[in-house]
Amino acid sequence: METIERKREQVDVMARVYERARSAEARIILAEPDDERITEAVKIIERESLVKELILLDSEYWSRLSDSEQAELIATFQSARAKDGLSDEEVQTQLLSDTKILAATLVKAGKAEGYVAGNKCHTADTIRPALKIIGTEHGF
Repeated sequence: METIERKREQVDVMARVYERARSAEARIILAEPDDERITEAVKIIERESLVKELILLDSEYWSRLSDSEQAELIATFQSARAKDGLSDEEVQTQLLSDTKILAATLVKAGKAEGYVAGNKCHTADTIRPALKIIGTEHGF
């Protein structure tokens, strides 16, 4: 009996999580879409209509952007990391070398509300781009 009740509670929790996700109408980036766990998550996200838009940062993502979209992301990165004094080419190299950097830049540019990453790297490597590019709330 206890097992059935526990399963019912788990289903109720997930139903609440799904409803909150739907009501947020968020645009979410999946920075490591080639992981099989992400592939399964995408199926659930799409089946349950959990986000407004799902952005997959596959190897072709950058090349599908227009020149003006690429320039906007480069400028966003440069603004966030002004103290680094990086050229457009240096920024583009960083954006192309790490999907977490590109994801954080897309969030900073207002193209998404958040991103999911970290299933293929250390926690610090996931958090560092968010802190350096998106930043934190003032005073945090």
